[in-house]
Amino acid sequence: MSANYQTPALVIGASNWGEADKIVTLITPERGQVRALAFGCRRPQNRMAAAMQMFNRLEAVLSPGQKLDTVRQVTLEHSYHRIGENLTAMAYGSFVAELVRELLPEGEPAADAFVLLEKIFAALEERNPRVVALAAAWQFLRLAGLAPSFDSGNISPSVRQLMEDLYALDFASENRLKLPKADFLAVENMLLTYLRHTVDRPLKSLAFIQSLG
Repeated sequence: MSANYQTPALVIGASNWGEADKIVTLITPERGQVRALAFGCRRPQNRMAAAMQMFNRLEAVLSPGQKLDTVRQVTLEHSYHRIGENLTAMAYGSFVAELVRELLPEGEPAADAFVLLEKIFAALEERNPRVVALAAAWQFLRLAGLAPSFDSGNISPSVRQLMEDLYALDFASENRLKLPKADFLAVENMLLTYLRHTVDRPLKSLAFIQSLG
């Protein structure tokens, strides 16, 4: 039997399983994306109930399994609860989380992704979530080695500069980007077009965002 392992983790997916359990998707520094069963965590008195929520940062003890690991112990380190309290932030946060689930493989170290995602969750609570999500998507595409190369002849210098600014955005910084509306919409449309051709299936979170109007 494989030994348990302890790891910091960010919750980027959660779905109900059975009568009282959950399957959670975690991002961890050493093991990358991990899917695990949290038995009984939907019971109100269960110690894991509060921890196994989207956008939480955890310290978890898990045991490896063939298809799913199992959560043995968990400590809630930080709850980015303001994302869940704001519908727009929750929608864009869900988009970032879903994109990360699609881009990062299971079982491979993802220390840089873990650090970046922590900064993004914090920024979603304080900054314009639409801008944060756009920058996050481009940065994760680059981190995954999937960033597109566009023909500079088809992109205006101002759009090219905005893309570079989004790639370089430090989510922990107080600096704000200059965001001309036309350029912002152009970069956003480029992203959505690229994702339609890159990601294997339509992202459910995009339909959620569109429903907000």
